[in-house]
Amino acid sequence: MTDAAQRSLCHGVARSAPGNVDETPNTKHEAPDTPDPRFLAGVALFNRHEFFDAHEVWEDLWNDCAATDRRFYQALIQAAVAAYHWERGNATGAARLYHSGRRYMESFRPVYLGLAVDAFWDAMAAYLAGALGETNAPAVAPPVIVLREV
Repeated sequence: MTDAAQRSLCHGVARSAPGNVDETPNTKHEAPDTPDPRFLAGVALFNRHEFFDAHEVWEDLWNDCAATDRRFYQALIQAAVAAYHWERGNATGAARLYHSGRRYMESFRPVYLGLAVDAFWDAMAAYLAGALGETNAPAVAPPVIVLREV
């Protein structure tokens, strides 16, 4: 991993580019008919617990995607980086990225590109329970993304 990649990861990757802030949380989004192969590649990496690599693939997609999808991919990136931080003992970073990612994906509920949004974030919360302040929470395996047929 390069120093620049490490720095960007440590500083909360996938911030909106200047002037590209979309703060409309209740907007409904229509998913494209066919998901970008990079979305599916990121899902496969995430499911193998290769969180840094998943974030890299999704970040590439985030840079190229339509404005309407930017928050969705940004939320996935933040979920992957939250899991990455949690694996490395950075509870503060994991919690911060969990909360912002969940917020960013709110307008894509209930299902977007086959991802059941609430179920995904509930599984992330269970995995990150210790980072989210639940000191007696049992250890839970990282979530697995199962996409629904669209």
